Amino acid sequence: MSNFNDSQLKELKDLFRQFIGEVEIVSDQKVGDKKLRWGLHTKDNQAIQIYDTGEIGVSANNAIILSAGSAADEETGRIWINCKNGDIHIKALSGKLCLEGTDVQINATGTDGQVTINAPRMILQKAPQITADGENVNLTSTNSLNLFGAFSTLHGEINVSVSEGVEEVLNGSLISKILSAFDEIKKFFG
Repeated sequence: MSNFNDSQLKELKDLFRQFIGEVEIVSDQKVGDKKLRWGLHTKDNQAIQIYDTGEIGVSANNAIILSAGSAADEETGRIWINCKNGDIHIKALSGKLCLEGTDVQINATGTDGQVTINAPRMILQKAPQITADGENVNLTSTNSLNLFGAFSTLHGEINVSVSEGVEEVLNGSLISKILSAFDEIKKFFG
């Protein structure tokens, strides 16, 4: 049971809602269906808010800048974004999303992990050397597939087959049998 009367409780509550210039600092306030443990707000709706649900909200009218590592070495100079359960969603609603670094790694670590890249117009890969390495590698096009190279090698450890696909009869080993038969006919008639 509290030792404060109603007037003292109001005064105490007002103590946790202060204005310093144009900045409001609040504590123990109700925001919608959440309880705000601590908040810092400006008059133009920029804020840092910590809720009793374990959520932290940060909002800015222009930019949010995180900076670290100016006095750190390679092992300690980091910014971590870590989500123990759930997803991390980064979205630029009307701008570009740029990941930039001396090396950029994207790793899918789940047992059935997958990396998916989609674009409505084009995916561009550009580097002095590009390697695609996998147990099964497929390049599929519903329209044109062009392979160009100053020096080109197509090698198959067991079998290499190239087919046009105009008619099923002309594909695969049947065309090889027909060509062999023509060779035999040429030899017979000399």
